[in-house]
Amino acid sequence: MSPRPPTQSRPRSPLHLRRRLATLASSALLLLGATITTGCRGDHRSSAPHPDDRSSSLAPLTAAASAELRAATQLYWRHASDGAVVCEPWTLRWTDEHRTRALLEHSEPGPPQATLRLALNLADAHLYARSPEIERSGDLRALPCVFAGQVDLRGGSAEGLDLASRERWFVDADACRDDDPKGRILPLGCPATLADLPSRDRLLAPPGVAPEIPPPWLQSRRVFLQLTSEADGTQCVALRREAGPEGDHHGLLRGSGEVWAMELRYHFDGAWLTLAGPTWRRRRGRDERVVSRGCLFAEPLTGGTATSARFPRVGWYLDREACEAAPPPKAAPTCMSEEPPKE
Repeated sequence: MSPRPPTQSRPRSPLHLRRRLATLASSALLLLGATITTGCRGDHRSSAPHPDDRSSSLAPLTAAASAELRAATQLYWRHASDGAVVCEPWTLRWTDEHRTRALLEHSEPGPPQATLRLALNLADAHLYARSPEIERSGDLRALPCVFAGQVDLRGGSAEGLDLASRERWFVDADACRDDDPKGRILPLGCPATLADLPSRDRLLAPPGVAPEIPPPWLQSRRVFLQLTSEADGTQCVALRREAGPEGDHHGLLRGSGEVWAMELRYHFDGAWLTLAGPTWRRRRGRDERVVSRGCLFAEPLTGGTATSARFPRVGWYLDREACEAAPPPKAAPTCMSEEPPKE
């Protein structure tokens, strides 16, 4: 079955759209272990969730850029972290004669070797990515759609989901290296699932097993996350933890700022901490804006005590003083800490 083309924006209830943002963030954690095994791949497509009220206020591709994209057989994904830039090559395979549908693939070394894959749709001069998946030795693991976007709820009525993009793709390697705005493609939909290079180690690893008895640091309702960003340095963010229906190993972290309230999904499988989101909410009377930043961020446990846990790019503490006194972690992805404008 071919990838489903983008649909036009349809009016949905405010409750539906609020739940859509929260459910997709939650699915990003719960589906990490879902593996689809097939003897022959054929034309199989994963059934991972993806945003369906799709529209975007981003500028569409020009006619020249669309023609260049249709003629391409490779795209370069720009990753920038720790002061270094990586332009990662992905193979582009068009699957229809009009070149509106394609598969975008990248091989990860093994053993065994794995293929990362996204299904692409070129429609209305926007490039949509969906159905992220990993294939290894004929086995497919369907991954959830992690996306960036926002929805406005005004006086009880909702506007469509406005998709954003945090990723940068290029047809030309030099344009990728120079981050040339003229050659930049901003993919919409699900690329964020595969965007964070260090987190791919978790996606490529076998599904973890949550501890039967959670560690003490995962049982407190008060949490301080230690995060480092290039813009704000190291901060200790005060959050309230709400356990999920299956126990303390997964749930929701909530925090409040001057203008925005933040929600962040978490999951700990005994070896890795995965964070999905964050979702930001701003209320003004009966109006509300909900913004999804589109992060899937996984970190291996490197050390801890009864009251703390250390990961390469995040610290988890039960005490503010201990958090502030601890050595800073490496910088986390910008989407983890970048608050929406206060407008």
